[in-house]
Amino acid sequence: MDFLTPYLNFEKLLFGRTWVEVVWLAALALIALAILWVVKRILAVGSTETRGRMADHFIWTHCDDCGWSGEVPKYQKKCPHCAATIHPE
Repeated sequence: MDFLTPYLNFEKLLFGRTWVEVVWLAALALIALAILWVVKRILAVGSTETRGRMADHFIWTHCDDCGWSGEVPKYQKKCPHCAATIHPE
């Protein structure tokens, strides 16, 4: 088992840090990246820039069958409440 000795001892091998410290730092970096990704996704959901680009793809309409009114995709003109074909106002 002499060939494993350099890998099993926890001397300072990488940037003056032990392997345990390197693993902990890598885990903390991954957790920090995950938190930043989640925060970015939460803040991007309601952004006005995204809504401005998507506004061209929706139309405001009213369903004569069930009385529902709201936005539907421009090319899929079905009521989300009763699935009837609706016409834009």
